Amino acid sequence: MTENSNYNPDHTDGSQQVKKKSSKRRILSSFSILLGLVLIVAAAILVAHNFEEATEAGESALENSGILNDLISENIQKAEEEAALNELYSDQILNVDDRKIRGMPTEEIDGNQYIGQLEVPEANVSLPVMYNWNYKQLRIAPCRFSGSYYTDDLVICGHNYRTHFRPLRNLPPGAHVYFITVTGERIHYRVSNVETVKATAIEEMVNNANNSESSSEWDLTLFTCTLGGSARCAIRCDRVE
Repeated sequence: MTENSNYNPDHTDGSQQVKKKSSKRRILSSFSILLGLVLIVAAAILVAHNFEEATEAGESALENSGILNDLISENIQKAEEEAALNELYSDQILNVDDRKIRGMPTEEIDGNQYIGQLEVPEANVSLPVMYNWNYKQLRIAPCRFSGSYYTDDLVICGHNYRTHFRPLRNLPPGAHVYFITVTGERIHYRVSNVETVKATAIEEMVNNANNSESSSEWDLTLFTCTLGGSARCAIRCDRVE
C-alpha cells in the first residue's frame, strides 16, 4: 500500500480542536442570552407584582376611607342629637384627662379598628388610619405607630406606596395636614419640616416636647421608608390652634 504523502494528523487534530472551541463558544453565547432573558422576565415579574400590590393597597384604602367617612358623618349626627342631653348630664361628661386615660375612640371595619382619617390636600392624600400597626395592616392602610392626638404626640406610619405615603416626602414647610377623628373632630396641623431618620432611631421618631418625658417638638409625625428602605422619611407637623 502506498502511503498518502498529503496526510497530516496534526492538521486533523487542529481542525477538531477549532470546531470544539467554536461549539463551546456557541453554547456559552446561547446560555448567556438565555440567562439574560430569564433575568429580564424576572425583573418584569417583580415590577408587575409591586405595581399590583400598590394598586390593591390604594383600592383597599379608598374603599375603607369611604366607609370611615360615612361612619364619621353618622357619629357627628349622633353627637348633635346628644348635645342637648349633655347639658342635663354635664357632670358625667368625660374631661380631657379622662379621655387621655380612656384612649381614642375607634370604628371597626372588616375586623380592624380605625381612629380617623388623614387628609393632606397638597399631596392629594386622603387615607384612613388604623389604631395599631403591624405589617399585615400596613398593607391595607396607614397605622398609628404611637401616641395620641389627645396628648399631641401622635406618630403615624405608612408604606411607601404611591397610593399611601410616598407623595408626602415632597411636602414643603407650611403644608396643611388634617386629622379627622371618628367622632368628627377636625384637627389642623402644618408641616414643620421633612427629615431623614435612621431606620433604627426609634426614639428620635417618637419623642415629643409636649410630652414631659421626651425632648423634641412635634405634635404629629408621619413617616415612611425611603426608596431604598435603609432609612425613614419623617414629616414633622405642628398643631394649629
